[in-house]
Amino acid sequence: MPAAIRRQLGLALSRKRTTTSIKKEGKQKRRSPISKNEYYRALLTAAQHNHIQFKYVLSYVWYSDAENMMFIKHDLGKGFIMPLKANRKVALNQATKRDGRWIRLDQLTLKANTPLEIYLESVDFPLLLLKQVFANEDGSTGIQYLVSSDCSLIVDQMTTIYRKRWNVEPYHKFLKQNALALPQFSGSSALYVKLRGGKNAKPK
Repeated sequence: MPAAIRRQLGLALSRKRTTTSIKKEGKQKRRSPISKNEYYRALLTAAQHNHIQFKYVLSYVWYSDAENMMFIKHDLGKGFIMPLKANRKVALNQATKRDGRWIRLDQLTLKANTPLEIYLESVDFPLLLLKQVFANEDGSTGIQYLVSSDCSLIVDQMTTIYRKRWNVEPYHKFLKQNALALPQFSGSSALYVKLRGGKNAKPK
């Protein structure tokens, strides 16, 4: 079986051209006319347009909104695995979703590494939820709530696939460190997918 390779397939630099005032902080903040989620969907669209073969989209928590989920599932016809914030409200079945009986993730009694089917507002398909508990470097306990559009995944598959997302972090860190000299560099959205048939690509 050919070895897996991971390469950056798209990059969008965020140009924050407008300024808004934050009254509570008494500061001004620069904003981009294009949101990070719009960049995200554009990069995914470009990957599919360029005939990149991929099965799942692995995302950071910033991109786990309902619009992105619907886009990946229905517009791209792909699956996804992404984390949810602890305060995200979910329904445990279609009936409670229909009745608007939502409950926060951090208020659910969930066992670690035990998958559960849930529903989200404005998402018209069920999601597989997995609670992960891990120890941080400082000795504290961390909790992550993963969801996938593929309800057929087992725990090991879901965690193993999502773990591949972390392989892009060294590259993203490298990019940030070496792009600081660019006057317009204020943030970025990058797209990475797992390819087949070569050696691991690393920044030089």
